[in-house]
Amino acid sequence: MHADLLSSGARADIHMVECKGNRAVRKTFRVGYERHFDREVQARITMAEKFPEIPPLLEVHQRSFVTPYYEDILKFSRGESRLVPIWCVIRVLDFLERLYDEGFALIDAHPENFLVNREGGLIFYDLEFLQPYEDSKPDDFLNSWDLVGPPADWLGDEPAGGATTWATHWQPYVGLSAEQCMSLPGWKMRYYRMLHWTSSSLPRAIDRHLPPWGIQAKHKVGKLMRTLFRKR
Repeated sequence: MHADLLSSGARADIHMVECKGNRAVRKTFRVGYERHFDREVQARITMAEKFPEIPPLLEVHQRSFVTPYYEDILKFSRGESRLVPIWCVIRVLDFLERLYDEGFALIDAHPENFLVNREGGLIFYDLEFLQPYEDSKPDDFLNSWDLVGPPADWLGDEPAGGATTWATHWQPYVGLSAEQCMSLPGWKMRYYRMLHWTSSSLPRAIDRHLPPWGIQAKHKVGKLMRTLFRKR
C-alpha cells in the first residue's frame, strides 16, 4: 500500500493512504506506546457514533489504525496572528463539555488538535490521552481537566509538556476565557477579541515581518512612549 508521510511525532507516524478506493489516514504507534494506541482505538470504537467530532475506524492492525481523511479548510496554526474563529471556539467548548458529561477528559486539547472539514464539521483527530475521570470528576465543567488541568497528584498519562489548559493553550489564540465564551453576548466577545488581537497578536505579526533594526526601533519608540505618558 502506497503511503505518504504527513507527520512524524514522538509517539506515532501519520501517513496518507488509500482505503477502499478513498483517501484515508493511517496512524502507526511506536513500540512502547501501546497504551496510547489502545486508548485511541477504544475511544473511536465506543464514542464515534455518539460524537460526530471523533472519526470512525476503517481498519485496525497491531499498532496502527486507519480513519477517513478530512481536508482541513481552517488550517489554523498557533504561529499565525489570526485568532481561532469564535464559532469554532463555541463548538470546541460544546464538544469538551459533552466529553465531560460522559466522564472523560481529552487532556491534550489545543487549537492544532482539531480541523474543520468541507462540511463545516469539527474533527478531533488526536485522542491518545483521552482518559476517564473515574472518581475524580469535578462538579462543574468550568473546573474540568480540559479547562484547568488535572490535579497535581494525578498519575495518568500526559503530553510531554503537561496537560493542556484553556489559559495556556486556548486563551492566547481565542482572546477570551472559557467562562467569557460561554456567558458573554456576541458583540462583547467580538469587542474583547479585537482588544486582544491589537494588543497581542498584531504586535507578534509585526515583529515577524520587521527586519532586526525595525524591531529594535519599535521597542525603543514603545519604551519612550511609556516613559512620556507614565502617570506621575
